Amino acid sequence: MYIYADIFMIFNIVLNGIILLFTALLAGVNYKLWRILFAAALGSIYALGSLLNDYSVLYTPWAKLLASLIIVLSAFPIRSVRSLAVIVSGFYIVSFLLGGAVFGWLFFFQPAIFGHAGGITWLSLSWKQVAAGVTIAGLLILISFRRFTASMTKRRMLFPLIISYDNRRARLTALLDTGNHLFTVTGHKPVILVEELALAPILSDLAITYLQENNPAAWFANLDSCQDQTWLSRIEIIPYRSVGISHMLLGFRPDGLKILANSGEIDSPAVVIAIYSGRLTADDNYQALLHPAVMQCVNEGGTGRCA
Repeated sequence: MYIYADIFMIFNIVLNGIILLFTALLAGVNYKLWRILFAAALGSIYALGSLLNDYSVLYTPWAKLLASLIIVLSAFPIRSVRSLAVIVSGFYIVSFLLGGAVFGWLFFFQPAIFGHAGGITWLSLSWKQVAAGVTIAGLLILISFRRFTASMTKRRMLFPLIISYDNRRARLTALLDTGNHLFTVTGHKPVILVEELALAPILSDLAITYLQENNPAAWFANLDSCQDQTWLSRIEIIPYRSVGISHMLLGFRPDGLKILANSGEIDSPAVVIAIYSGRLTADDNYQALLHPAVMQCVNEGGTGRCA
């Protein structure tokens, strides 16, 4: 069986380039195409050497790890040992996923990929099938990466939240809603949308009974039937528009609001809690939508009050 060095090199450059591009996506690092191509070419030269018996010492596990480090250092800007470890880990994850997906494709469409004769076993591959396998595997990995990164981005926008009212506290998870531009008419206070069920620990029995016995559309019309006068003194009516239709939300002023962020705790008492009768998400990952104005203090990295 003959192996053509030029075809072998081109194939490995393409495959290495794909692996490095997916590694950049997985690790979330910036890259330059010329560095990716240069590193892919280095990897291709290293792979070509594996066909020569005289250089077997360069293909031990430790030598392969060193080669991986050289390829990664050639492809990406490394700012710390931690970032290097993350990128190298991503490089191996992508390599194993892509390799497994390609071989799975080949076994599915070309089951007889191994040949045997005269006590010798060789790999018999169709270049078209290999190219198709790499393409399909790459698409599957790309789709998986997008879902993974979308999930991670969403998780980074989730914050533990503590709402205080009437000497009670409700702890819940809130999603930063960058599309939330709701402010109260009086005082121009940011509005945080919270599920009705999540507010049960801090509302009185009278307020809960009122909300449950009245249809959300009738909350405003039947306010006089609520027996909790203290809570009624905190009520705010919040108008908003969606798709050209005017709506109103029922809200109240809490005693305090605390956001638990990585940078510390942020107190933001100058907010209004709008009550949402339904569920904000089917998987119950969060029970509130945070206003961007409230999160400005968190993004600035301070700890204290955000009025």
